[in-house]
Amino acid sequence: MTKGTKIDLLPDDIRQLFHQLIDSKRYTSQQIADMVNAELEQYSGDTEVERISKNLVWREAKKMEEVAADMRRSQEYAKGLANQLNLENLGEQGVLLQSMLMSAMFKTTAHAMAAATEDSPIDPETLGDLVLSIQRLQRTANFSAVLEKQIEERTMMKAKAAAAEAAVTAAKKAGVGSGNVELIRAAIAGARL
Repeated sequence: MTKGTKIDLLPDDIRQLFHQLIDSKRYTSQQIADMVNAELEQYSGDTEVERISKNLVWREAKKMEEVAADMRRSQEYAKGLANQLNLENLGEQGVLLQSMLMSAMFKTTAHAMAAATEDSPIDPETLGDLVLSIQRLQRTANFSAVLEKQIEERTMMKAKAAAAEAAVTAAKKAGVGSGNVELIRAAIAGARL
């Protein structure tokens, strides 16, 4: 006999039906067991499973609910952490980091639940390192944003000053009075480019 639970050993189409029936939440454990057993009786291929019990259905449904609940908690925790780290400000990088964080947390949760996975789960220490890296990246992004804003403000101030001087020079050549020249200078210096 190959490794796996009775559910894992069901033929693919019957296993898919089994999970759909559980997911629908419309049937009792006994009704699901009866429907799956009827499918098994009609199945013409090789199968190691002849019948399933309502207790097996109930245990599997409970396990699926626990996994779904753990995934929801993991996702909410990751979203909360992403909000706390303000990853939205990082744009596409933030979305990628948030996805990585959720994936890492899911793998860690799945491993902690002793779920069978082929991927190596991320140990809690590595997960902590990932969170620390995200925090550092957030600090760097915040510093970069402040620096970028300062550079933009300086550039705008220089452009306004240059535009004001060019306008004053043109106004003087046109013979505009000194009072009006100062009004022009003030208007341009205060205007947004």
